[in-house]
Amino acid sequence: MKTQLMAAAIGGAMSLFSASAFATPISYTDIASGSGGGLSFSANAGSELTTRTIGNVTGAGVRGGPGGDELGIGESITAYGANFLLNGTSLAFLFDGPEYGDTQEIARFTATFANGGTSVARLTNIYSSDGDSDVSLFVDGTERNDLVNSATEASSDVVSQIVLGALFGDNVLSSLSFEAEPGECATGNCYSDSDYAIENIDATRVDASDVPEPGTVAMFMIGLLLVGGGLFARRSRGRDLI
Repeated sequence: MKTQLMAAAIGGAMSLFSASAFATPISYTDIASGSGGGLSFSANAGSELTTRTIGNVTGAGVRGGPGGDELGIGESITAYGANFLLNGTSLAFLFDGPEYGDTQEIARFTATFANGGTSVARLTNIYSSDGDSDVSLFVDGTERNDLVNSATEASSDVVSQIVLGALFGDNVLSSLSFEAEPGECATGNCYSDSDYAIENIDATRVDASDVPEPGTVAMFMIGLLLVGGGLFARRSRGRDLI
């Protein structure tokens, strides 16, 4: 009976974190259409989602504006409409300077968590030399280059593509905003500031019922410890009586 009680308690704890949905790769086509993978997408007020192609690479951006159909300064693309885990995302056209007279371009990602709170990640394409693939990723001020899965070299005829992992770990998000920040000039004239496009988003939807309220997990674990402590005390008393 005691073993069954403990098993039930542990099973209850695991159920707090269960996800009843599926992983969905969301393409630039889905993003530009405004929906995909159970999520909705919108540009900043008064703007329209679109796509841009350079060479054989296409990504989602914002029509017109400083980014020229990419996602530029003062523009944003936001994913919302369901709770989800961010497994990764792929960006295109984030350059570091010499290819098109750019700054060291910066992409910013702002996550709003389903249980409250926010987190901000910043990705910078750093210029070290012509054709380099150096980037820098910080999440809430902490360097996390381990979450950069790959970055391709860029030139005047080859675009930059950067693949990122789970920027916000196992935190459940209610929304995610993609923006651009002004970058610093490293070489050349730098007449173009940060802009880029979103190739895809890898997300796993999570039902609202699967997201514990703040404090729920802590209270459950305290209860689990109390149950375990009570069982241990009973066993100890039983041994003392033998």
